[in-house]
Amino acid sequence: MLAVAGGKGGCGKTTTTVGLATVLAKAGREPLVVDADTDMPNLHHVAGLAHTGGIDSVAAGKQVCQAVRVTDTFPGVRFLTAGERDSLPPALRRAYYWRGPVLVDCQTGIDRRATRPLATADRTLLVSTDRPECRQDTRKTAIAARNLGSNPCGALVRETPVGTVPESVGRSPVIETVPTLEMVRFDDARLIKRWQTVTGRLF
Repeated sequence: MLAVAGGKGGCGKTTTTVGLATVLAKAGREPLVVDADTDMPNLHHVAGLAHTGGIDSVAAGKQVCQAVRVTDTFPGVRFLTAGERDSLPPALRRAYYWRGPVLVDCQTGIDRRATRPLATADRTLLVSTDRPECRQDTRKTAIAARNLGSNPCGALVRETPVGTVPESVGRSPVIETVPTLEMVRFDDARLIKRWQTVTGRLF
């Protein structure tokens, strides 16, 4: 299980999670994407799905394979939509045993609620922009991940017009960068190539 985490909202966690899952699906890996943001979930918007069931259904006893959603927009990717805070820990424990790669779109912040997925995931991919303030917050996320046993395995950095791409974020090497785009298209060859670099390193 890979936690996709960062220190600030809008740094690109959801886009990165779905992008990596899209690449894994094209390789026949049957990825599961879990929305672990219980405060401001966004995954269902990106995937074009209703925000019902999902994590709450799994926590209530439904099998993960019965609770997941699929969409023609992202063929081969399974989605588990966000739910109530108390539903997240048991749902993550059950999702851990999914037959393919599990990618968790994490909530921002380092409080107990936000870091719950880091206690279940095997490792963490840090997502940040190249702006100093975002990198600083992501360093805090890296510390939380290490403390909870989900060691950061690398970072993906979104380039901005006024930032400088570092060699590492939170003591984790930058695996790849992506440009800031006015509109993200998941069939954009530039993005796919960079997501492939990340999945090649991590999976």
